[in-house]
Amino acid sequence: MPVRTTLRWFSAGALAVAMGVPATASAATLSVDDDGLDCPSAAYSSVQAAVDAASPGDIVAICPGTYEEGPATVPNAGANAVSIAKMVTLRGAGASKVTIRPKPAIASLLGTTTNYRNTTGAVIGVYRSGVRQLVDISGVTVEGGATTVGSAVKFYNAEGSLTGSVIRNVAPLTGPQGYGVVIASNLVADRIPVRVAGTAISGYAKAGVVIDSTQAAPALGILAATVTQNRITGAGTQAQTGQQGVFATGLATGAITTNIISGNLGAGDAASAGVRLVDLDLTPTAVGGTTTKLTATGNDITGNGYGVRNETGAGADQTIPFTATGNWWGHVAGPSIGLPKTVGDPVNGAAVNYSGFRTTPITAPTTPSAVADTVPTGSIDPPGPVQPGRSITLRALAADDFGVKSVTFAIDGTVIGTDTKVPYATTWTPGPEFEGRTVKLSAVVTDSSDQTTAAPLERDVLVKTPEPEPTPSATPEATPTATPVVPAATATPTPAPVVVRAEGTPRRPSAVTLKARSRKGRKLTVSGDVKVAAGACPVGATVRISVALPGGLVKRTTATLTSTCGYSAKLTFPRLAGGRIAIVKARLETSGAVLARSAPQRVLRIKR
Repeated sequence: MPVRTTLRWFSAGALAVAMGVPATASAATLSVDDDGLDCPSAAYSSVQAAVDAASPGDIVAICPGTYEEGPATVPNAGANAVSIAKMVTLRGAGASKVTIRPKPAIASLLGTTTNYRNTTGAVIGVYRSGVRQLVDISGVTVEGGATTVGSAVKFYNAEGSLTGSVIRNVAPLTGPQGYGVVIASNLVADRIPVRVAGTAISGYAKAGVVIDSTQAAPALGILAATVTQNRITGAGTQAQTGQQGVFATGLATGAITTNIISGNLGAGDAASAGVRLVDLDLTPTAVGGTTTKLTATGNDITGNGYGVRNETGAGADQTIPFTATGNWWGHVAGPSIGLPKTVGDPVNGAAVNYSGFRTTPITAPTTPSAVADTVPTGSIDPPGPVQPGRSITLRALAADDFGVKSVTFAIDGTVIGTDTKVPYATTWTPGPEFEGRTVKLSAVVTDSSDQTTAAPLERDVLVKTPEPEPTPSATPEATPTATPVVPAATATPTPAPVVVRAEGTPRRPSAVTLKARSRKGRKLTVSGDVKVAAGACPVGATVRISVALPGGLVKRTTATLTSTCGYSAKLTFPRLAGGRIAIVKARLETSGAVLARSAPQRVLRIKR
């Protein structure tokens, strides 16, 4: 099959090339960099392009930058700035480093839609497309910018998580929607777990977090939402609109816990709440039980119009109380019972079970929570023969969970070059003073966060001029006698020896070419030839072939160079390798010395 020209960088365990990170046995990491400065070898400059190129299970690693996303035109049905309808992980380098917002030219993402129960209108929209979707998003800041948006992040009929992020500047208070995070479902009896954690949510018009599972006959959708360790902050006192920190309705289960929910005060106290529940399925978790399927426990709910309000769609108090125990309401005496507010944030009477309330505030969660960023790793390729006065190319492999910024090479501690692009390499011409010395070749890998390898990568290199070849004798050959020479019956021809010459002499092979073809059954054929500038082909020399797959699987084999200066070898991969991308390399060796190499990183897929 043809070689792909767009490279996808895999995990350090799989190939140890730029930008990889171990995730699952078959996951690839696709790096994104908006300007090519933090991760110069990133194959994509937009988040949507990387998502579109990703296979299910892959990781989209977002390097520091501001990403303005969205389609050229928005249809009547609306659009998302970034649409995700496959199982992927969106991993940002940190909320303080990565910002995602719509392109400024997009006036609105809503089209003609008027509510959030759909697949569009979000800055990041995650939705199911036929099969079950699990999407984890972390380490990003999401904002609406100058564009009218329905929500910053939306999970519609899709599972997943939003962690360690920031939601801000979603929409003006007078906007038609403007929700922070929407978790919604209309699927029949399908459990949809979604987790929002360690995230700072503000700048919303209507609600910070929406948990909406339509309740109808027959019952539709069952959300299992976890909202924990977040800071959800409304706009404070203002007259434009009512605000809710968390709004829940329908067949929702799960927990709202250990959050700071404050500042939801707009349009009069009665219209706003830290937690508002409308037509929520309040059936206790067990017959005769007192704990509802969705609970709000261990939170700091202060400075809101209502702390918790549990009502019907008609605005009446629910008869089954909502479980909201163990919260801090802003006063040692607990919540106020209805308005006016006399002590802590109000609840609407018997519709809320607030027993066992806290008399001191909770420990404030850290938002956004930290994003793990491992230090880069790498290795140095064994160099060929190193001789004084001759230029040699030194190469290194490098890997990082987000992206490699550069690799710096040094000889005995003196920097000789830095490279920012794959394949990472530099050239060195040792002077005569290095003759006979063993020098220390080192490389330091720097990632997009300016972290470096835990210890320098090092390799000892001998600089030595090869021994000269014997000079042919000048003595004339003797005149043969007339006596015939009868060869022995058992004599066999002696093969010509393979002569290893110094780099740059006419008989040294100059390059190894390769092509790799995959056929059904996960079988791979690698073949090629050796280019010789002049002189005889080194017949019998060994060609070493390696094929690397994501997850750390590496297959190796050897082939012998033929009289036509060609070689061929076949490999078979296990079933799980089918459909994955591979990187193939070949090098020509004799007597342990590397004579020539193929161009690195030829990329192809193994057929199933």
